[in-house]
Amino acid sequence: MRKLVGALSLSSALIFTLAVQAAAPANYAGTWNLDKGKSQGLNQRLQGADSVAWVITQTDKEISRLIVDSQAILRQVVTEIRTLSHLLYPPLLDEGGLPVALQCYVEGLSQRSHLKIDLRTSSEFGRLDRELETTIFRIVQECLTNIHRHSGSSMASIALARDGGRIMLTIRDEGKGIDWELGGVREPLPPGLGVGLRGIAERVRELHGEFRMRSASPGTLVQVTLPVQG
Repeated sequence: MRKLVGALSLSSALIFTLAVQAAAPANYAGTWNLDKGKSQGLNQRLQGADSVAWVITQTDKEISRLIVDSQAILRQVVTEIRTLSHLLYPPLLDEGGLPVALQCYVEGLSQRSHLKIDLRTSSEFGRLDRELETTIFRIVQECLTNIHRHSGSSMASIALARDGGRIMLTIRDEGKGIDWELGGVREPLPPGLGVGLRGIAERVRELHGEFRMRSASPGTLVQVTLPVQG
């Protein structure tokens, strides 16, 4: 029984540690950016959590239903945090670049949500610096999440293009739209802007870009322009 209590205490400590790491303050907007090293460390701790689950299954045959339920909860937390760590820093950004990472994300989201997504990028888009690629990926991710959860639209379209020293990103849905408009570089952010969209709008401004959002009749249109450094 002491071993069992110890295992449960360890599993609780692991869950707490993982949750704190996942919620740690980010480098911008308080929401994003878990670097690759932290992501790998998180996965190592998740392997430890799996080991705890195995220890629990090896205990006394008289283990209670509560312990079995706790093991199931632990495994669910492990799965969800693995998914979170992948989304916070998608490995394909390093391995294949932005268009490849976006295509993979869009295909996965379409399968899970049944949202029809049209992604258009150029085969000659090329690579950007890591910070800019991550920012663009987060913008697409946040906008698609909002479309899926709030717009009521069954489709979304994404166009990503590179024109000399500028990156142009357009995202549109055919949902219920918005009753306000955001345009211009220094225009005050509207009160109705959610935490996630507010974060990406502020991040775009930090990178000397423009973030515009308006009703598209039907739906909502997001337009982002970012300069390519160097």
